[in-house]
Amino acid sequence: MAVFGGVLTAPPAVAEVPGSAPDEATASRYAEARGEPVLVESATTETDELTANPDGSFTFRQHAQPVRVRRGDDWVPVDLSLERRPDGSFGPKAAPLDVVFSPGGPGSADDAVARVVRGENEVGLGWGRDLPPAVVDGTSLTYPEVLPGVDLKVDVTINGFTEVLVVKTAQAGASAELERIAFRTHAENVRVYDGPGPGGDLMVRNESGTPVFSGDASSMWDSSGGDGENHTEGPADGDRRAQMGVEVGADTVTVLPDQEFLADPDTTYPVVIDPGDLTLDVGHGVMRLRSA
Repeated sequence: MAVFGGVLTAPPAVAEVPGSAPDEATASRYAEARGEPVLVESATTETDELTANPDGSFTFRQHAQPVRVRRGDDWVPVDLSLERRPDGSFGPKAAPLDVVFSPGGPGSADDAVARVVRGENEVGLGWGRDLPPAVVDGTSLTYPEVLPGVDLKVDVTINGFTEVLVVKTAQAGASAELERIAFRTHAENVRVYDGPGPGGDLMVRNESGTPVFSGDASSMWDSSGGDGENHTEGPADGDRRAQMGVEVGADTVTVLPDQEFLADPDTTYPVVIDPGDLTLDVGHGVMRLRSA
């Protein structure tokens, strides 16, 4: 407590001192007054943060992935929970990338099931036919029975999204519609090409020819090692695997599942048919496509 001209003046309460400041000097003063760290706004990014400590020191932290995003003039924590937008589409509440998911329903055949936007680059995949209405569950959307015994599932991730077909039974796996699975490409300022690798990898280049999007070779695996619906990110120990071809057209990416693998009585369903990881190299943006 200080005395000025005979008047007692109490130090500012912690609640009256902001928890962030525009620069290091101000943050240091605030931290001393609060008795706790204060964020330096000018040094804050989606992945980095600098805090001033009460003892005059500073602490710098850098995260491997974004932990906050801009909303107007403020930073808010990343929240990948899906919400319906005014135009009827779905998207994450607060994510580093603009990810948009189709709500499904009549008239959805021409829409991308999912697309990711970063700057001038936009890439997405469509199903090419009307989707059932989407069922929301946290960070996932499921379009049930897009084919008999097959669900289409998309998940938002910190870097974009994954797109998965869940082939649930051997009967579903015997469908002629799984001999060739064509995804319609939706692209702005980029084009999809066959990659240089031998195993069906992909490359996406922008209009100047710079690679901005690439994909690993496609493969498929069964669920011999566990529940296939719970390890669509990759094969578990004990899962049987097979390679799969990819054809890139003017506006489609078509995967060619191994029919002998699907029909093999030793194959344990669900089977994961994986077109490969497709990585959009625009900052930290990633889009992964999987058919499971």
